[in-house]
Amino acid sequence: GMETDENKVAALLDNLNAKLSAYEVILRKQPYLAGEDITLADLFHLPYGTIAIEELGYDVLQNRPNVARWWKEISSRPAWQAVKNGA
Repeated sequence: GMETDENKVAALLDNLNAKLSAYEVILRKQPYLAGEDITLADLFHLPYGTIAIEELGYDVLQNRPNVARWWKEISSRPAWQAVKNGA
């Protein structure tokens, strides 16, 4: 029931977009954030990414094909699908 602070949301989205632009550069060279294999560095993003992308509908993957590929791969893992609604 609280009022949304649109300035805070805009600042947080600017910060997120800057980080995802850096991720795009990293993921252009390798499949996962830390290299060739999935690690906790990737899995850490699942709960917050699900909230931002799926629940709140922020289109932060647009114009970031490597981040979009990475997100699709990690978020479609059967283990995440089995627990995401309770996470």
